Amino acid sequence: SRIIKRMLLSRFFGTLARKPSPSSPLVGYTIKIKELIQNGDIRRAKALLRTLQTELVQPDVVLYSTLLKYYTQQRNIRGALNIITEMKKSGVKPDEITFNTISKLHLDMGDEKGAKHWLNEMQHSGIKPTIITYTQWLKHYVDHQNDKGTRDILTQMENSGLHPDTFTFSVLVKQQVLRNNINGAVYLIERMLHTKTPPHQVPVARVLKMLIDHNHLSRAKRLLTKNSTEHSQSPRIFPSMC
Repeated sequence: SRIIKRMLLSRFFGTLARKPSPSSPLVGYTIKIKELIQNGDIRRAKALLRTLQTELVQPDVVLYSTLLKYYTQQRNIRGALNIITEMKKSGVKPDEITFNTISKLHLDMGDEKGAKHWLNEMQHSGIKPTIITYTQWLKHYVDHQNDKGTRDILTQMENSGLHPDTFTFSVLVKQQVLRNNINGAVYLIERMLHTKTPPHQVPVARVLKMLIDHNHLSRAKRLLTKNSTEHSQSPRIFPSMC
């Protein structure tokens, strides 16, 4: 009944539940749901969500994203998918954060097919992949030493007018260096130089050192020359090779 539901809300939230903000009651409830989730009480959080749906206001994408984040942190694909199903049933459209979150969960679980499904859903919904979308895929392919996948994603990014930032390139290059993947590391540096993403010196230095350590001096010189040409001056690394 209405009285029982009000009592439940009061038990959860005290005065906030009894007197929600007249301007935006959903904000206050979203904050409290987030607190419940942070305390690991997903059962009460979902119970409140159901109460909101029937008694108070329509949950929005922010509230659903809060619940979705919980399930992704728990690596619970079934729970995450249920949240998205509930979103659609309630008429709330997933946004780019929703699609990126569920795609990353699939990638983290090694389910590349599932992640591609949500990437396609994202595009079919009229939402363009973001820098975060592409970066997640880049990290996945680098982690699995899939050079073809890495090249394909970088090409897709360029075709969409996006480019990895310096931090993303640096992380990707570092991973390739740690795996002694010379071809993959050199390819990333060449793409980074081509897109003129500043500054380049730290990842370039890593790859140059790797090439020298493996006695690939000619490749190191070519890379150093290309880096110098792109920046119109020679970097102060390995000056004896100039």
